[in-house]
Amino acid sequence: MASFSHRTHVKTVPEKEPQQTQHWLEIEDNAGKRVVVLEAATCTLGRDSSNSIVLQSKLVSRQHAILLRVTTPGTANHFFRIIDGNLQGKPSTNGIRINKKSCFSHDLKHGDEIEFAGDVSATYYCNSDRESDSSGLNSSSHHSPPTQIIENIEFANSKESVLVRLASFPELISNPILEFDLTGDITYINPAAVAQFPDLREVKLQHPIMAGIVERVQDDRETFFVREIEVLDKIFEQSVHYLPENELVRSYIVDITARKHTELALRESETKNRALLKAIPDLILRIGADGTYLDYIPAKDSEFSATSSQMIGKNEYDVLPMEVAEQRMRYVHAALETGKPQLFEYQLQVNDKIRVEEARIVVSGDREVLAIIRDITERKRVETLLQQAYDELELRVEQRTAELRLANEQLRREITERQRVEEALRSSVATNRALLNAIPDSMFRLSQDGTLLNYKAAKDDWLIASHTEPVGKKLSDLFVPEIARPLVECVEQAIATGEIQVYEYRLTIAEQPRDYEARIALSEEDEVMAIVRDITERKGAEAEIRQALAREKELNELKSRFVTMASHEFRTPLTTILSSAELLEDYSSKWTEEKKRHHFQRIITAVKHMTGLLDDVLLIGKADAGKLEFNPSPIDLIEFCRELVEGMQITTTAHKILLRTQGDSINAGMDEKLLRQVLGNLLSNAIKYSPNGGSIYFDIISREGAAIFRIQDEGIGIPMGDRDRLFHSFHRASNVGNISGTGLGLAIVKKSVDAHGGQIHMKSEVGVGTIFMVKIPLC
Repeated sequence: MASFSHRTHVKTVPEKEPQQTQHWLEIEDNAGKRVVVLEAATCTLGRDSSNSIVLQSKLVSRQHAILLRVTTPGTANHFFRIIDGNLQGKPSTNGIRINKKSCFSHDLKHGDEIEFAGDVSATYYCNSDRESDSSGLNSSSHHSPPTQIIENIEFANSKESVLVRLASFPELISNPILEFDLTGDITYINPAAVAQFPDLREVKLQHPIMAGIVERVQDDRETFFVREIEVLDKIFEQSVHYLPENELVRSYIVDITARKHTELALRESETKNRALLKAIPDLILRIGADGTYLDYIPAKDSEFSATSSQMIGKNEYDVLPMEVAEQRMRYVHAALETGKPQLFEYQLQVNDKIRVEEARIVVSGDREVLAIIRDITERKRVETLLQQAYDELELRVEQRTAELRLANEQLRREITERQRVEEALRSSVATNRALLNAIPDSMFRLSQDGTLLNYKAAKDDWLIASHTEPVGKKLSDLFVPEIARPLVECVEQAIATGEIQVYEYRLTIAEQPRDYEARIALSEEDEVMAIVRDITERKGAEAEIRQALAREKELNELKSRFVTMASHEFRTPLTTILSSAELLEDYSSKWTEEKKRHHFQRIITAVKHMTGLLDDVLLIGKADAGKLEFNPSPIDLIEFCRELVEGMQITTTAHKILLRTQGDSINAGMDEKLLRQVLGNLLSNAIKYSPNGGSIYFDIISREGAAIFRIQDEGIGIPMGDRDRLFHSFHRASNVGNISGTGLGLAIVKKSVDAHGGQIHMKSEVGVGTIFMVKIPLC
């Protein structure tokens, strides 16, 4: 340690301190005045936070001085020696002063005043048990006379000189310290060196710690050097100081094994990272804030054959067309300003061909970015083909819909024709009898009062099978009154008017409902012929057709509402994008960067809004197709809702969201993404449809294995006529007025709650407010 080669002493030998002496410093710096008790064997003082004592001043060096505890020879007492500089022997920038005089090293006495860099002051105090009554840690009244400093005076007694020199070594420091002469005899070794190298005294110059030092000092006449040595499985950094006036070598040894391992791991990491960069097929650039290429890795299989040496140092504006360079630099500046990755696409003409490239830009250092450029021309071509295929599919769907309409029209014409044929058949009794014999339905001949005169039973006819002899019985004997009475009325009406009467009824046979159609026509005077047909399958088909028609009507309504929503909700952001783009195009050269960034931000916000609308539509589409993903995971509901409320509260100043919970934690297994859709949409609606502000109450209750979320607002309420279709896609209440919205929020909420197997209920009063309650199982 070179710092110990410059020695000072006082005029008189320090007075022997009594046992149990206390030592402390009273320090005054930019942080104020404080007292530091000196207990450690070695203290470092400086500006850096790693020092034992941190001095708050910019004028103080990072490691400004060392404070050593030195044992008085032959006693149990000790004193403190202050030495300028760090443990490697480098002196401080602005030095130290003791009692107004500059010095390098000094044995401190009670009352000594110390100045660090002329900006931080300290006073040294010490006291024994005898002095404790009149001097304490917070007292500065008991001062000994300042110690007189005499520099560069040799000791008259060599034995005393050796004693002072040895006292300069911090025996209790954790790093090994060694001193030896040019013959290899060790003149001093501290306990850390003895513990680390127990055979050093026996091996001497043959030991790796001492080997080669004497030769290097004698041959090269070096007085200070640093080297690295290996001892067994450890690596050490050894600082060597040669004192030519004493022909002594002093060595300070630091174990740097961990550091060397870290450096090796860092080099391996750098090698892996470079291998990874080489494996990336894209063009990789390191670009400075002014557009200069700091590094260049060409893309694999690229038509552009420039090398790194050819491109490094060039500028974006030198290599690219002006409009492309300006676009890329805008995103470079955006990445540097926001710290967020930037992703964008642009077109570039290469060899008479238009190439589409995708650029990903991330901050890689101070005022520089890393850009990964990928050729996505082929991907864009495939996307175009997919869009064309999608458009063709839409066209085919429209054609198929037209074909179905034609088929329905044909079916209606066939029904009309069939009715005409039936009318023609009734005009000929003989033809009718022949046809009746061929009809597989049950046929009955009835009198005016409903008595069965004759019959022809169809296969598995329940009416005939349930009676041994039905002929001669009345309809009231064969059917229940609810069916018999209308049949008798139809018989009477057919006889009175001569027109065919049709009556449909339902019977339960073998615990299964069956539908029948009875066609009653005049056959003779006061008699009718009834043809009874099982129309269960036809009824089922008609029900399916009605459902299909209702579904088609609903789809048409959904399309109409979607077009209305899209034309309204997309018009505003598209208008914003168009107006900002036109203003940027016309006034970009005149505007400040701040104003241009404002309009770019308007465009980005509008695009994000449109993206959110499309995401909601896609989510509804997935849910309707049965493809909504449900991925439950452990979640703390209280913490989740607290973060959600904090995020929603930022969006409004007119509303106060009050989160009320039971306990500090509710653990559950839910899909965090879907739960965010549920609670986020309900809270957003509570804010949106409370235009006058007010409080929004958000309660979370855990009860009977389920979580209950209750959200109450003081808004406009929901009219009674809108509640049946409240959770339908694109439906909005009739009282929303000019409040913007898509009509998808509550539909998404319902789909997400259903995915959890939960329930949702609503209470509302127009002009008072609305309460939504969602109940979801905890797992």
